[in-house]
Amino acid sequence: MSHFKIDFGDMSRRLNQTRYGSPGEKDGGYHPVVSHDVANELAASPKVAGKMSAQEAHRICLQTVLSTQALKTSVSAKQLESTLNRRLRAYLSKPELPYVLASSLATTPFIGQGILRSGRRTITISRFLPKRFDRRILEEPHNKSHVINDGGFPKIRLHIRARTPEAAFWNGIDYLDYFRGVWNFHLNRRIVLQWGGEHDRPLNRVLPGPVQTVHHANGKAAMDEIGYEPFFKKPMLGSSSGVKTATIRPVWASVSDAVRRSSYGSDIQMALVRYCRALDHRDPQLAFLKLWGVIELLTGTTEGHGDQAIKRTLALCPDPDLERYPLKLLRFHRNRSAHAHTDSIGRENLTRLHGYAHTLLRFTLGRARFFSCLEEQGEFLGLPGDRDLLKRKQVLSSAAADMRLPIQWP
Repeated sequence: MSHFKIDFGDMSRRLNQTRYGSPGEKDGGYHPVVSHDVANELAASPKVAGKMSAQEAHRICLQTVLSTQALKTSVSAKQLESTLNRRLRAYLSKPELPYVLASSLATTPFIGQGILRSGRRTITISRFLPKRFDRRILEEPHNKSHVINDGGFPKIRLHIRARTPEAAFWNGIDYLDYFRGVWNFHLNRRIVLQWGGEHDRPLNRVLPGPVQTVHHANGKAAMDEIGYEPFFKKPMLGSSSGVKTATIRPVWASVSDAVRRSSYGSDIQMALVRYCRALDHRDPQLAFLKLWGVIELLTGTTEGHGDQAIKRTLALCPDPDLERYPLKLLRFHRNRSAHAHTDSIGRENLTRLHGYAHTLLRFTLGRARFFSCLEEQGEFLGLPGDRDLLKRKQVLSSAAADMRLPIQWP
């Protein structure tokens, strides 16, 4: 986690420099771009991040910034900090209430019923939602015009505790994508190199349904808004054949246990969320770029350090020399697509890259208790595989530690 100090002085200065109108005027305010930039910086700070969903953090921080527009004087660093502290205390003092996020899985045919638990959260998969769940909001004219009915898909309910319905929605979406990430990770182990085929068919077989609603525990609607997939496309009949709820139960239990026992379980969970969302995309090129980001995350590298990501990925390959050129070629395609926008990536390259990402995920889950963070895992993968080189590195490391002791000069 980052431990940088929030520079409220710099933030208040930037806000005051871009204010239009006089302070306190009804039609005055800050430049919207600067307001959002400051809110994003506050939301990413250790003071806020990790205490709520990213969306809730940005909402509270943006409200903090905009509320200072009403001051009759220029905002000071102390005023900005105290306003943020007050809003954080107000939010964190709210009790966590039970909510249910109701959605569906775009799978055909029916995959079977089941109840899966992990900690305080329960996932229920069934053919229909219980009648007590009020979804009349889907029948409103402004929703019927652009929301696809999910009547033919198996329903999934997540029982979750949150401080607000909005937090239940965003946290619930992340958790369901984590659950689907585990499921698809299990199913995708059988993916082999593919050429051509349906260009717009995602690699994932357990896809999100078209609409999501938030409810109280008794089934009553908790929000006047819904979530929906704007580019939803119904899967082909039989595209999810072999997907059964019963098969995911032991896998879910095993992965949940590994994540819970790991000191960086939240990072592993986010890696599975990103893996899932990457392979939900129908465009192979977009899926490829997102999946490369997962490889960077799991190898503890950042954008611009492609050679390091390749070296650490090769550490898990049975024959690194054989895999080095194909992986470098994939990196070449990634750079051309991301920066020059001149490359067209098909399913062949996507499935090749998936093989490496899947291997990294398997290693991460299998060694979840061995490392303290993903960065340490990446450093481990960067160690030389040759025993003699590794011993030499140990000798040098020991010598470096001794050299830092006070020098006794005769």
